[in-house]
Amino acid sequence: SEMTVGVVGYGNIGTKVVRLLRAFGCRVLVSDPYVQLSADDRNAGIELVALDDLLSRSDVVTLHSRVTVETRGLINTETIASMKPGVIFINTARGPLVDYDALYEALVSGHIASAMLETFAIEPVPSDWPLLQLPNVTLTPHIAGASVRTVTYAAEQAAEEVRRYLAGLPPVNPC
Repeated sequence: SEMTVGVVGYGNIGTKVVRLLRAFGCRVLVSDPYVQLSADDRNAGIELVALDDLLSRSDVVTLHSRVTVETRGLINTETIASMKPGVIFINTARGPLVDYDALYEALVSGHIASAMLETFAIEPVPSDWPLLQLPNVTLTPHIAGASVRTVTYAAEQAAEEVRRYLAGLPPVNPC
């Protein structure tokens, strides 16, 4: 692809996302004030840039940051305005990184073409949440990190708890 993808946060998940993006031939920009790129990263064409540079140059912006005092509300009216018109926005990190009212306005205006959201400021989201009504928003129920094995294990544990209950035994993990 000829797309430029901006990855905000270059920790464990961000580095794995970058590896996948490079396999697809994307130009990759990274913004993370706590990391230095390795020689291998630089040789692979990955650029470490300031957040405002990443936002203004990226066709896709994907968040992979932790929530800290500095990152809470990181994506807001001001940072959205600095994004390229027509950008695609992805948040699989944490809900509090995003001002969802500002995101809604940008999606309605078309400044942000579409958004894929895995996490939200409030979970579960209220049924009247305005973003639920937008055709250019894809939501998933905060399960992106769940592998097939994780889901299978959870189902097995739930079945075991039911078996214990039916046998008159106390639950292993009471609420």
